Amino acid sequence: MYFYGDGFDCYAMAPINLVPIVLDRPFRSFERLRQGWNRLAERVMTVAIVEHSASTSAKGPAVDIVFEVDGVRFVKPSPQMGQASAFFVDGRPRSDSRAAATERPVATTYPLLDRATWEHLREAVPGDVLLIESFEGFRKQQRGAEGRDTPLKPFVLVPVIVEDWSEWCRTDGGRHHLWSVGAFANKLFNEACLEAMRSAREYSEDGVLPSRYVLLHVEETGRDKANDLSSIAFVREQPFGETVRRPVVTHARMPFERGLALSSAHATKHGIDSVLYVRDQRHGWA
Repeated sequence: MYFYGDGFDCYAMAPINLVPIVLDRPFRSFERLRQGWNRLAERVMTVAIVEHSASTSAKGPAVDIVFEVDGVRFVKPSPQMGQASAFFVDGRPRSDSRAAATERPVATTYPLLDRATWEHLREAVPGDVLLIESFEGFRKQQRGAEGRDTPLKPFVLVPVIVEDWSEWCRTDGGRHHLWSVGAFANKLFNEACLEAMRSAREYSEDGVLPSRYVLLHVEETGRDKANDLSSIAFVREQPFGETVRRPVVTHARMPFERGLALSSAHATKHGIDSVLYVRDQRHGWA
């Protein structure tokens, strides 16, 4: 008897076949044996499903086999179910053992101010700790923050317009917040990043490609998103068919959702309007 499932969908097979050895001596009781075997299989599966908590012989859901040797991770994915789920129209759900790591911010934001804007904001919010005592000190602080820019957490300068900040203060009460300028810059970045994520589409060689875009390529592996590998590149399509790619992130362990957020952060930082993605699900859970 063979039972295979993922905790929601499952398959149970208990085949019994007759293979004659002595052809002139047929096994005339095979049909009765087959019927008895099928009744036994039905009883066993009923106990396994209805009384699962009390059953010590019930098989658990399919899992990936994962181990590491000298810092190299090896993954044997769970065998796929064989067909798409009739219930989960967007694909079977997957776990994420590194969920806490994928919830961290994908970028560091900093308000981009000229001297006149800084002076206006400094006068309007003298207690804002981000603006400090002088414009030169503010720019020095910015350069120090820029030094922490990494491909996995880019540093993004966000232009702040005084009139927009003032309107936000009136509606959200930001004027009285000691981090109001930084909070407003972060709000602008979040809106732009979310818009890039919403407008992202699947890459297709047969479709019309923008001249400049960020490309995300995700290799999904097994049931656990923690084993997925993501690569990000800046791509420029040249007029005569040549494609120029500049890798930014290569084979980083992150699932599609975080990869899309990080790709959108890079697009927002560099003023790129389009994010395209490829999801390689050959070894994923389907």
